[in-house]
Amino acid sequence: MRTWKKAFIQLILLLFICGSVMAAPNENSEKKKDDKETTFHPHEKVLVTATLTRHMIKDCSSSVSVIDINDILALPGVSNALNLLNNQPGIFIRQTSAFGRADVDIRGIGQRGRRIAVLVDGRPEKMGLFGCTVTHAFPLDNVERIEIVRGPSSVLYGSEALGGVVNILTHMPKEKFETDFEATYGSFNTQQYNLKHGGNFNRLSYFLTVDRRSSNGHRENSEYQGNAVTGKIQYKWADDLRSSFQVKYFEGRKYEAGPLDHPLSDFWNDYKRGAADFSIRKGNPDNEIVFKLYTNFGHHIFSDGWHSRDYVNGGILHYTNKHITNNELTIGGDFRFLGGKSYNFPKGEWQKNEQAVFIHDQYVLWNKWILSTGFRLHRDSLYGLQVSPQWGV
Repeated sequence: MRTWKKAFIQLILLLFICGSVMAAPNENSEKKKDDKETTFHPHEKVLVTATLTRHMIKDCSSSVSVIDINDILALPGVSNALNLLNNQPGIFIRQTSAFGRADVDIRGIGQRGRRIAVLVDGRPEKMGLFGCTVTHAFPLDNVERIEIVRGPSSVLYGSEALGGVVNILTHMPKEKFETDFEATYGSFNTQQYNLKHGGNFNRLSYFLTVDRRSSNGHRENSEYQGNAVTGKIQYKWADDLRSSFQVKYFEGRKYEAGPLDHPLSDFWNDYKRGAADFSIRKGNPDNEIVFKLYTNFGHHIFSDGWHSRDYVNGGILHYTNKHITNNELTIGGDFRFLGGKSYNFPKGEWQKNEQAVFIHDQYVLWNKWILSTGFRLHRDSLYGLQVSPQWGV
C-alpha cells in the first residue's frame, strides 16, 4: 500500500513538472509574440538598389547588408570606401597598406577584384585592361551609403558579379545649401583636407567635393599622396522623370614597402583614374525604366616600367514591372567596349566588346518564400556566347 502511494505521489510530481515545462514555452512564446509586435525592425524599412531594382531587405533573395552614413561616421581613419567593408561578415579585404589597394573577397570569391562587381550609383567601375577595380580611387568624401550583395549576381551584371556586388551610393543634399570643410592631422605626418559643397532647389540639386590625402607611411618607402574631385548634378523634369550627370577624377601615388625580410626601395605606383555617367529614370517604383551611359578611363605608370592607358565605355537599359501582386519582373540589356594600350613590355594594344540581354523574375509566396529565376545571354567578341541561368528559393 505504501509502495502504491509513493508511486502515485511520484506520478503527480512528474505530471506537475512536465506541465510547468510545457507551460513555460507557451508563456515565453506569448511574450516573444508581444515583443515581436511592438519591436521596431528597421531592416524591414531599408530599400536596397544593389540588386538592380529597389527592394526592402526582407524581400531580397540574396544576403544583403547596408552600411549607412552613421556607420561611416563611426569609423574614423578609414582611407577609402571599400575599407569600410572590413567589419562585414563573409567579406575579406586584401590590403597592401592603409592607403593602398583593397581588393574585396566575398565568401572566398574575388580574384583580385575581378569577380566582385563594384558600382558607384549603379555605374560599373572596371579597368579596361585587367578587368579589376582600382579600389583606392574611391575616397569617402561623397559616400552616403554602401550596399553589399553576397552571392552570384551574374544574371544581372555579368561575370564580374560571380562573388557579389558592392554598390557605393553618393550623397545628394537635402538642404538649400550645404558646405563642409574638414582638416585632420595624425601620426606619420598623415594629413587630410576635404571640402564639400552642394545645394537643393527642388527640381535642381548638385554636390561637389575636393579631397586631398597624404602620409609618410608607418614604414620607410610607404608614402602615399592622393587627390580626388567629384561632381554630381540632378534635375527633376517631372514627378516621374529625372536625369543626372556625375563625374569623378582621381590621381595618386602610393609606395610599396614590401615584406619586412625583403623590403622594397623606391617602388611606387602612379594612378590617374576618371569616370563619368549620364542616366535617365522614368516611372515609379512599380513601373520603371532606367537608362545609363558611362565611361571609365585610366593612365597608370609604375616604377617597374609598366605604363598603360585603358578605357571602358558602356550603357545599361532595364525595365521593371511590379503590377502583379508580390511579383517583380525585370528585363534589360547592356553593352560595353573595353580596351587599353601598354607602352612597355608586353607592348601592345587590346580591345573587345560585350553585349547582353537578361530577364529576372521574383515572386514572394505567402509572405515567406521568395522564388526567383532568370537567365542572361552574353556575347563576348573574344569568347563567343555564354548563357548564365539562375533559380532559387
